Amino acid sequence: MLAIVTVHPTFNIELSSLLCADDSVLFDGSYYGVGNYEFAYTTQYGCDSVISLTVSKDPLVQIVHDPISFQTNTVYEISSGSPDDGNEYSWQISPNSYDVYMEFGVLAFVTFYDSVEYTITVIGTNSCGSDTASLVIDVSENIGISNAEPTPLSIYPNPVQSILHIEGISEGSFMDAKIYDVVGRVVLVIDDYSNVDVSVLPGGLYFIRLEQNEKGEMLQFIKE
Repeated sequence: MLAIVTVHPTFNIELSSLLCADDSVLFDGSYYGVGNYEFAYTTQYGCDSVISLTVSKDPLVQIVHDPISFQTNTVYEISSGSPDDGNEYSWQISPNSYDVYMEFGVLAFVTFYDSVEYTITVIGTNSCGSDTASLVIDVSENIGISNAEPTPLSIYPNPVQSILHIEGISEGSFMDAKIYDVVGRVVLVIDDYSNVDVSVLPGGLYFIRLEQNEKGEMLQFIKE
């Protein structure tokens, strides 16, 4: 005798939706505002299934940064949102003893000069309205490894067609280098610091962030 067994699996479904702050989403005959929801259902075969619903307001702004602590005279990458989320961002930093090497909407590369408390504020705006996030940080004095001034970093040729050269790298120093496009996306992580092959990049304006022994610089170049 041949027995045929049919197995009906359970389902775990995740749904997400972005709404303006005062709006709601219609799901299964009811309206839901911003929040996380979970619904349990039983199929016609008696199997339990779970649907998770996450409703977020748009724009939803947050400040993201890599380091836990901050020091003076060092370039830090501070970001909010995503380069592709369609929102517009503006940054406010106080007090005024700082430099923004580059400011996309979503990315800001900041160097702090005083060992004081700074307040960073970012405002995200779209057709729904605006949202604001703030971060208070304590910046400490960067005493460095040595009192000697590092050799300034430079790049050539500029404009460049294929190979970009970096000058000023100290022997035995730690280097970190990335190339960003004009909307803040990392398009190239550099491994060979002597000869940077940028031939794969489309023509246009780019920014290269160079960090050497916790000292950072932001330079721009044109790819032909």
